[in-house]
Amino acid sequence: MPRRRALEAIGMTVRRDVGLLRDLVTQLYPRELDPQSLARSLSDLGASLRQAGVLVEVDVDEHLAPDETTATLVYRVARESLYNAEKHAQPRNVDVRLTRQKSMTVLTVTDDGRGFEPTSQPAAGHFGLKLIRDTVAEAGGTFLVDSGIGHGTRVELSLPLG
Repeated sequence: MPRRRALEAIGMTVRRDVGLLRDLVTQLYPRELDPQSLARSLSDLGASLRQAGVLVEVDVDEHLAPDETTATLVYRVARESLYNAEKHAQPRNVDVRLTRQKSMTVLTVTDDGRGFEPTSQPAAGHFGLKLIRDTVAEAGGTFLVDSGIGHGTRVELSLPLG
């Protein structure tokens, strides 16, 4: 009998972990990111922050029409930025802006949370910002993080119009 209970517990753990992995993959690769659904997808990313009482404003330039690669990268950077704000910053307000500036698609995510020292080494197992920096560099863009203890955080992604 103890073996059977142990196997049932293991089975439940595996099923739960598979479900979490599916959710993660869906977040990393949303189903469709055409220009119209990108605004909705960016807004949806703020749902859990809104549920926690955070004011999340999303403003997407309606004339912006990023290609699929740009839209996916914008989504990933916004997702990571909002995740970090929720997990670490304890903000009251978060603004997400997607605009065209000259020949660039520019995403800014700003929060009024606790902030952090961007030059410090991330904790073990925290590599989201490094992955984003590397991916953005490969795409020919720039990725900046401006933050400081007690001063909130501003993330800016700039990509050539595609």
